This record gives sequence, structure tokens and C-alpha cells, in this order.
Amino acid sequence: MDKVVIFTEDRKLLERLSSIVKKSLPENSKGAAAFSDPVDTLNCAMESRDRLNCFIDVDSSSCDGLKLIKLLKKLNTSASIVFMSKSGRYAMEAFELDIVDYLKLPPEEEKITEAVKKLEAVNSRDESNGVYIKTFGAFEIIKGGVRIPWKNSKPKELLAFLVDSRGDDVSSEKIQRTLWEDSDRDKAASTYHTTLYQLRKKLGNNGIEDILVGSRGSQRVDTSRFKCDMYEFEREAAEGTKEAYRRAFELYKGGYLENNSYKWSRLTRVRLQMQFEQVLQEI
Repeated sequence: MDKVVIFTEDRKLLERLSSIVKKSLPENSKGAAAFSDPVDTLNCAMESRDRLNCFIDVDSSSCDGLKLIKLLKKLNTSASIVFMSKSGRYAMEAFELDIVDYLKLPPEEEKITEAVKKLEAVNSRDESNGVYIKTFGAFEIIKGGVRIPWKNSKPKELLAFLVDSRGDDVSSEKIQRTLWEDSDRDKAASTYHTTLYQLRKKLGNNGIEDILVGSRGSQRVDTSRFKCDMYEFEREAAEGTKEAYRRAFELYKGGYLENNSYKWSRLTRVRLQMQFEQVLQEI
């Protein structure tokens, strides 16, 4: 587990959090840094090459807590956030920011320790076997705890569409009709082959080309080569135990692909939303 960063203006709370967090950290952790100044917190994120695990008090009077979290995630794209608030505000916004845990201030020691364990689990999950695909909120590929950046949106959408198909073969014709529905047949076919080439190149440059499997006239993803939050959510929701429902709740970090505006994802988004509402009733 990489470095932990703690931010709150309340110095007594900062001292208590720092003490409990440091005591709870695993042996492989790189330690914890505590700040009462948001600028110092951002400087730490900007200068650090480690993956950050952040405890952020959003009730700060010196800065907008939500903007601070967004800036932290821009400066350190693999940062994991524990959201802390005395007032309970921003609870809904927390889902949209890929939050690992939500602590009501002042937190019990047990809750702080649980939050550290959740951060450790996220770190282990993203680093195990290299590849983790995130679909709740925004589509992201994480390799070794680091998000892969995309300059071209269409190869990313093509991969998201194949992930949505859960490893089933998808014909080239169906891909073209879905992703380029407004183009004529010849143009759609030409653009599809260019996009597929770009996707293969992008995956190859990141050493994960084996997640894409092509055959004559179709494409699919090899689901054994990566982990995916949607797949995990569906498994946990289907298991139906109290503990499984809690795990499903923690996986749901906003609507399915809601930040990507893919028209074809609407039906899956509605279905998963219905599953999530059932999970809420059970926990």
C-alpha cells in the first residue's frame, strides 16, 4: 500500500486521525502525511510519484472540499479517496467521485481502521494481475494502480462496448451499426477498421493486447485477463447475502458509464440501477 495523505483544518482531529491511520497501516505502506493546509495537500499530490490514499475533510472553510478532491485526482490520477464530513453534505456527490469510503466526523476508531482496510483492498485489487476495468461513473482501464490515458475517444468506446458484451463475440457489422449508426455502410466499415487498429495499438503499447480477441468478422474481450467492477457488482448482487450486498454497494460508484454519454449503454445502465436499488433495500 502506497502513501496515505490526511487533510483537515481541525488540528486535534488531524492528530487523532494521523495516529490511528499510522497504527492501522500494513507493513508495506510508505507511511502517512498529515496536512491542515489544502495547498500543502495539493503540493504533496503533485510531487509524489506514489499512488495516494487520501482522507479528505470536505467541511474546510479555506477551500471547496469537492474541488480539492477533483484537483487531487487530476494531479494523481490513481488517488483513492476517503470522504470525511461532519455535516453529512455532499453524500450524493461522493458517489460521482469514485470514493472508497465515507466517514461521518468525528469518526470512531473502528471506522477509521475499516477505511484503511478498504483502501488496502482497492490497492491490492488494482495491482493484482495488472488490469482492472472501471465502468461505474466513467470508463477507465487501470494497470498496476495507474489509469491509462486516452487521447482518442472512439477506440475507448469500442473497448467499452466489448466489455459491455461480457466476453461474447460481437460481429463487426453489429459494432459498426451501433457505434457509427449515423454513417453510411462503407464509411462505417472504414472508420471501424481504423478504430480497431488504434485500439489494438493502444493496448499493445500498454502491454495488455491479450484482453482483445479477434476472429474473422467479430471481436470480443477475454474476461479472464482483467477484473471489472460491473462483473463484480453483478456477482455480489446475485449472491444475495448481507455481506455480498454490502460489497455490491461499495462497488457502485455512480451510474454505469454515465460520464461517457454512450447511447448504447442506456439499457445496461437502467438494469444496473434497478439492481442497485434492490441492494439498497437489503443492506
